[in-house]
Amino acid sequence: MMPSWEPQIPTGIMFPCVEIRQGESKYRADLGGQYLPGPETRIPFQGAILPLSERDLRYMPQGTYTAESKKLYTNGHILPVGAKVEGKETGVIYTVKGELGYEGIGITSFHRYIIDAKRVAAK
Repeated sequence: MMPSWEPQIPTGIMFPCVEIRQGESKYRADLGGQYLPGPETRIPFQGAILPLSERDLRYMPQGTYTAESKKLYTNGHILPVGAKVEGKETGVIYTVKGELGYEGIGITSFHRYIIDAKRVAAK
């Protein structure tokens, strides 16, 4: 029988994050047939952004990583691959590259993701 509790990430290492969802683009014939991005929706959640471990790097299903690759832990907040996430304390925007699941052991309360920082071109 499964226990009635599920493991959680300690609140002491969590900090405010925001999932950034882009609204549906709108076609504008009056602007020469351009598509304009829809309004942005910002969904707050708590997360812990940590460096990747050697074990994570060895078994990453995505196959590649960069110096900006990190791990994001959430307590129940589910993110799709490709989602944009902002770390509120740092202002850095990350892209979700994949999920490191807990398949086979029945943990559904928290999620681990591989994220990459959005690169800004040098000025």
